[in-house]
Amino acid sequence: MTADPACTIDLMLGERIRSRRRALGLSQASLGRAVGLTFQQIQKYERGVNRVSVSTLTAICQALAMPLERMIAGLGDDPAATAPAPTDRGPPVEGVESLLSAYGSIRRRQLRRTALTFVQTLARMDEMDDAELVTHDRDG
Repeated sequence: MTADPACTIDLMLGERIRSRRRALGLSQASLGRAVGLTFQQIQKYERGVNRVSVSTLTAICQALAMPLERMIAGLGDDPAATAPAPTDRGPPVEGVESLLSAYGSIRRRQLRRTALTFVQTLARMDEMDDAELVTHDRDG
């Protein structure tokens, strides 16, 4: 009896998530908080026990500062090519590791939510053009 290819992919993807998380020095709990999951759910994904949905995988990739395409590259290829995930330590955006580390160290849930809301607001503001910012500031 051969192994189910889908299970093999789930195991490989879980190992990639674990490898990247560890490379960034994050705990399962801090990654879980960053994407709105429990550490137990992250643990199940990393072990390949539960299958990761595309939307959840996208959130995990964002939290781990790794492009989705890179996380899944080669997963459906030849089973002999079961190398662990790319663990390049340098995230694509300067400061991501420090931000994730600091966020993960905040113990109080409300403070984490406030920090997340603040960063999300900054990201939305960065996407606005200058005219929208001026209008938003006058209306706000």
